[in-house]
Amino acid sequence: MKRRIRSIVPARAALLGLLASCTADEADLAESQDDLVFRSTLVQGHDHTVLVDADFFALPPRDGVVLESSVDFGHAHAVVLTREELEIVDAGGRIMKESSTEDGHSHLFDFTLIEDR
Repeated sequence: MKRRIRSIVPARAALLGLLASCTADEADLAESQDDLVFRSTLVQGHDHTVLVDADFFALPPRDGVVLESSVDFGHAHAVVLTREELEIVDAGGRIMKESSTEDGHSHLFDFTLIEDR
């Protein structure tokens, strides 16, 4: 079985239009089929996405990763995942991470890998 992200798909599937909730902008973000897109919670009428290379979960960098979200409503957010958090997600766990605060608010990202059926 191939792993993917809950409610988000590898970029190739998004490019083929297999997931209606993935916008054209999200598909444009992805650089390879191993790039995964995560969507944030809706706050103040908008949400954001972050692009994560699938290799970050399988082989997490020692210092973790700092991800920059999409720009929506004129701003972006940073999301930090530690090596330990990446390992938890890779092992089937769930990590809920709050983004940086920009324009007086933050967003919550749900990092969860699930098995394709």
